[in-house]
Amino acid sequence: MFIVFFIGIVLALLLFARRLASCLIVPALYFVAGCAIVLVGMLMYFFH
Repeated sequence: MFIVFFIGIVLALLLFARRLASCLIVPALYFVAGCAIVLVGMLMYFFH
């Protein structure tokens, strides 16, 4: 019973994510790129 409930939640989240993906992909890419730049900058600062 719990497994069916869990699968239902996962499917609902996947549908919700697919609906949101079109408007969230670009900000998510910018966020990931910003985090990568900050991490690289910190590494270069500590190990220069």
